[in-house]
Amino acid sequence: MQLIFCGLGTIFIGLAVLIKPVFYSQKYSITIDLSNVKWFLGPIFLCYGIYCLYISAKREGPEFTVEYWICPNCEELRKFVGNKTRYCKKCKKPLEKLNGFYKKQSVDTNK
Repeated sequence: MQLIFCGLGTIFIGLAVLIKPVFYSQKYSITIDLSNVKWFLGPIFLCYGIYCLYISAKREGPEFTVEYWICPNCEELRKFVGNKTRYCKKCKKPLEKLNGFYKKQSVDTNK
């Protein structure tokens, strides 16, 4: 969500630099003139904003969904994002995905 606001903000700044490159503050009596570099800074801000929006849209994919993992030894439940191998803090054993864990255990006990 933060990347969406970052992307929209930098796109707004890029357009502002391209459309009106002279900024003046009456409160602080400061004038910032970006006329000489508006064709350099404007597209950079626009590209960075589009990149932030692209990354934020990509993060909502399946690789960033929340998954629940369980320790087969002490059965402590943990919540993670991503699909990396996780380890239990207590036992230091690799965690297994909760989805299908108890089905696998019931099949093992029926043998």
